[in-house]
Amino acid sequence: MKLVFIIGNSAVGKMTVGRELMKITDLRLFRNHMTTTMWSWRLPKRCAKQGT
Repeated sequence: MKLVFIIGNSAVGKMTVGRELMKITDLRLFRNHMTTTMWSWRLPKRCAKQGT
């Protein structure tokens, strides 16, 4: 199993780099955006605003 972490500041192109890696390798992309959106409705509003 291969695991690649793409780490960087907000809005620097991490998702774009991940998509390009998918195109040139056989790796799959785990989109963290999907998980944070999926669980954000369960958080209290004060936590959702702070991102914690």
